[in-house]
Amino acid sequence: KTRKQNKETINQRVNELLKLVGLSDHINKFSAQLSGGEQQRVALARALAPSPGLLLLDEPLSALDAKVRQYLRLEIKNLQRKLGVTTIMVTHDQEEALTMADRIILMNNGVIEQEGSPQDLYSKPKTAFSANFIGTTNLFKAKRISNNSIEINGSTLECNENIKDDLLTVTIRPEDIKISQNDNEKNILKGTIKELEFLGSNIRGHIAVDFKSEKANIICNFASEYILNNNIQNNSSVNISLQPHALKVVKA
Repeated sequence: KTRKQNKETINQRVNELLKLVGLSDHINKFSAQLSGGEQQRVALARALAPSPGLLLLDEPLSALDAKVRQYLRLEIKNLQRKLGVTTIMVTHDQEEALTMADRIILMNNGVIEQEGSPQDLYSKPKTAFSANFIGTTNLFKAKRISNNSIEINGSTLECNENIKDDLLTVTIRPEDIKISQNDNEKNILKGTIKELEFLGSNIRGHIAVDFKSEKANIICNFASEYILNNNIQNNSSVNISLQPHALKVVKA
């Protein structure tokens, strides 16, 4: 109405948008009769009504339960691609950012910490903040031994980085840590399983690792089938492998 459109044009646009967001059958319902997910779809349809060149979304899914969020993430992403609307979305949900974005700008106290594709921010974090914010990781203070070796808690480990600084921070993703049966592999450390969290197809392990000078707790992700088939339990002794490619040097 504010754009002085006639009633027929408005009704046509409303029907078009409701069809677009999958709510054509709910056209005569009041908002109180809609579920949380349906209300968010209505809000999205309203935002799209004027055919904006830029769509701004401020945590649109934060108040919804996990299953509805997961469903609407895909719906919004497909809708955005279908319409070709440039979309900027604010979120504190890392999974939301990784699954929906083509490009992420990670802010830390109002300053850009890192920007890039979801894959880059996850696999190539530039700072400890980036590594810790995007997904789960293990962070360690380390010392430079040579261009491709470091010391963590007294233990010397090889890595594929070209190391220049004497003091540095290293990040290791949980899924990059393996249980090894081969004592001759590089970067093998002994550890004890302290806790196993069953997550369905995966199990998250909390392991006390015997570095040379002191123990340190690390988080690992394993396939449930592997843990169950090998009868690995709390207090089991294991050899873990920190492969050189898994050790990423980041700014503190």
